[in-house]
Amino acid sequence: MSFFKKMFSKKDKKQEDEKQRKPIPRSGLNQQKVPPQKQVSPTGMHVKIARIDKIMAPKSINSGEELEILVRGSFSDAGWKIKDISTEIKEYKILVIVHCQKKAGTMAAMVITPYSTAVKIKNLQKGSYSIIAANNETVNCNVDVI
Repeated sequence: MSFFKKMFSKKDKKQEDEKQRKPIPRSGLNQQKVPPQKQVSPTGMHVKIARIDKIMAPKSINSGEELEILVRGSFSDAGWKIKDISTEIKEYKILVIVHCQKKAGTMAAMVITPYSTAVKIKNLQKGSYSIIAANNETVNCNVDVI
């Protein structure tokens, strides 16, 4: 077939387009699923641990008083909200965990959104405690219970 006939023939172009559109069989390829970065709850919400930028607490309290810890951080966009705050106390270390949630499939402004919240802890024994953020071990604070 001549060069000009190939260029201007509609029938040949349609056949070539159909050949190009056919999917390539993927048999034999290792198709592993990548685990999701965020967890999706049954209610259709993304849930993850929020970034903590700063932890503040008093230097010392009396035994029997409540310890109030102020937690500040930021979300990656305006769609995230605080779901809950939890603490774990192990051997004079207090771990602060802030869970946040975002409705799946929604769009939000891509701006860093700061948050600030407080958590209270009761019935601490006497001693020196270290308060640590769950996802950022460089953020910490110390408090003495007298």
